[in-house]
Amino acid sequence: MLRGDLNVLGIGSMPFTDINFSLSTIFENYKDYPYWPQLPNINNYENMYIQYAEGMPAIKIDIQKASIFVSRKELDNSKREEFYNNIIENNIDYFKISETFSKGIYELYKYIENNQITYEMLKGHVTGPVSFGLTVTDENKRSIIYDDELRDMVVSLINMKAKWQEKFFNEKMIIFFDEPYMVSYGSAFFNLPEEIIIDMFNRAFEGLNGYSGIHCCGNTDWSLILKTNVQIINFDAYQYMDNFLLYSEELKDFLEKGGFLAWGLVPTNEDINKISVEQLEAIFKKAIESLTLAGVEKELIFKQSFITPSCGTGSMKIEDAIKVFSTNKLLSEHLKEKYI
Repeated sequence: MLRGDLNVLGIGSMPFTDINFSLSTIFENYKDYPYWPQLPNINNYENMYIQYAEGMPAIKIDIQKASIFVSRKELDNSKREEFYNNIIENNIDYFKISETFSKGIYELYKYIENNQITYEMLKGHVTGPVSFGLTVTDENKRSIIYDDELRDMVVSLINMKAKWQEKFFNEKMIIFFDEPYMVSYGSAFFNLPEEIIIDMFNRAFEGLNGYSGIHCCGNTDWSLILKTNVQIINFDAYQYMDNFLLYSEELKDFLEKGGFLAWGLVPTNEDINKISVEQLEAIFKKAIESLTLAGVEKELIFKQSFITPSCGTGSMKIEDAIKVFSTNKLLSEHLKEKYI
């Protein structure tokens, strides 16, 4: 059973190049819900799109340039058949994230295998189907999300990447689907119908034994997200709280049905060096008052809430990222002492 209670959750990307230092930082600050680190500064295999591309038919990756696209010329029937046969047969290992593409997964596994850490539940992550489909293009620079066949492949690929993480660690997990490009939903840049987006998410979550979350670190149409089968919503509460609270009625239903909120209260920009725990608490307190006015019980909010950074720290200065992690832990401890 997942326990919120204003505990901390982390976002995957980190700016470090030392894997053991990355994990020790995670164990120190996120000991109840540790996660495997995504380390884009080690090499381009850890890029948030390249990292999950193994197994996609006709995928072309240039590691030096950090470029990735699908070659329609090479997408023949044999590649289609191989891909879908592995889906039908539920051959999860075909879609594994290999050690070349993620050092962090395998190092975390060693710590667990050697009984070096104890925890409540592991957290994993995968780039969400919308952001993957919008960012990865074909050879003509057209986003593959607009091709019915390729979009279907993306959703299946992302779903199997999430399933593989549960299989690899042999336990239920929290899996976040990272969706930075959901901020573009409804714009001229991204105009797929709502029902297609909802179906993409629901299929990406399908068959998971643990908990599925959507992480979006900007403004988006949260009413769409709330129509999916998502169980945890992770939002940038530091910069976009007012926008999020426009959906108070929908959030009330979400919480009452057992959903969780992961409040991205800790800034992942230069503000981390000038904001205090007390100031962050004030932002949280104002939001709680707004939700209670909408009829949500305070106890329910606290029971089903986590505290997180507003986004990943992969592009931050190392010292600033460390400040994010320690502030997140301190804020969680402060809020728990006051409200739980």
